[in-house]
Amino acid sequence: MLAISGVCFLHDYRLQGCERRSDLQGLRWIERDIRRTPIYVKQKGKTVASLIVHDPKTKWSVGVKDGEPAFTINVEAQGSLLELREPLSRKQLTKLAEQTVKQEIHRLYELGKERQIDILNLAEQLYRERPNLWKKHQTDGLIPLNNNTLSVNVKLVISASGKEKLNFRAGD
Repeated sequence: MLAISGVCFLHDYRLQGCERRSDLQGLRWIERDIRRTPIYVKQKGKTVASLIVHDPKTKWSVGVKDGEPAFTINVEAQGSLLELREPLSRKQLTKLAEQTVKQEIHRLYELGKERQIDILNLAEQLYRERPNLWKKHQTDGLIPLNNNTLSVNVKLVISASGKEKLNFRAGD
């Protein structure tokens, strides 16, 4: 049986690097074809809940911040609660799940910045939406990745929680 152990990144037919699958959790939030994916929500390093997220929708916007290209990723999704290990309200759980998604995307961005790989394909986003800005900042088709280049907004709605998992344990 075949199993994917990682992903390799190419630019201009040259290998930029390979990463383990476990390091690329944030890719699922920007991939178009993802229909269903699990999230393990942690609080203080301990897993407190698990959710299934359905049909995450991602929208990109490109702007300029301090003369440099800046990107905003907006992720919207609905989730269903599978397991609740700690008593949490719907609001607390939603906030923790949104933070988990943001952290996964930011970790992916930081990994790419550290290895000088455009994992999120930001250069193409800039080229498609603001070609003049891309021409100004690109080097060999890639743009420099800075600390203030990416911001992430997540809106997650927990639409189903099963029989009495959320409503009566910690209040809403």
